[in-house]
Amino acid sequence: MTLSHGDNGAIVALISGGHASGKRSGAYILKDQLEKLFGGSKISIKLINMNNYLVTSEKQKLGSRQPNDYDFIRLRDDLNLYIDRIEYEVIIVYGLYALFDKQICDLATVRIFIDCDADVRLGRWIKRDVLKESHEGKTDQEVEDLKEQEKIKLEKLLNVYLNYSRQEMKLYINDTKENADIILPRGADATGFKLIVDGLKVTLLPLLQTTHRSDSQTSTFSENRSGSFNNRDTFIQNLKNLSSEPSVMSLTNDNFTNTKKIFYDLN
Repeated sequence: MTLSHGDNGAIVALISGGHASGKRSGAYILKDQLEKLFGGSKISIKLINMNNYLVTSEKQKLGSRQPNDYDFIRLRDDLNLYIDRIEYEVIIVYGLYALFDKQICDLATVRIFIDCDADVRLGRWIKRDVLKESHEGKTDQEVEDLKEQEKIKLEKLLNVYLNYSRQEMKLYINDTKENADIILPRGADATGFKLIVDGLKVTLLPLLQTTHRSDSQTSTFSENRSGSFNNRDTFIQNLKNLSSEPSVMSLTNDNFTNTKKIFYDLN
């Protein structure tokens, strides 16, 4: 069964962005903020990493992350399965192409794009994958060995960046920004996600006040979720009703013509 938008009660959040922009960090920030707001035992959240849906191929092994390197059909099937189970209040999907597939976007309550300068992303990528191990407390020989390993990792990373990721950003990922409701231009900013949580709060409260995990309440749980708790328009309206600071409506570069997009800026 393929669910259309509004047929289920689970809130589905999609978090997309470029390589090393902070998608995983953003997913965990959103999860942590929701759990702090509602209590970890009262809200059930499922995280889905799109890297788990990479298709094994020689290009993928070399570092390719183009759309055809992902199994979107399996991801859609799993997402529908999690929604059908009536097990989670919130499902968070994060990855390079979280906003690429139309059917997945149609299931979403909120679509988030984490934007970030290319040089900043490359620096974060190097720090995360190359310089993650500290030199402190190591012998001179161990430091030399580690530096040699870092040199090899850096060369491999730069090859991936130059041969794949720059083209992927230009050809595919940047275009998915048009599918976003909210753009965070400074990476995975906690204050920006606080705005998103505030927008979701009105939607989640009636669901969480009357639902629990016991078998005796399964029917009540299902009834409460049969409405439009995941309605994207409701979420957007909630954001509009919030204070105008620190968000501004609008948001593309074409003279602010897109009234269904939220652009959060730290400045």
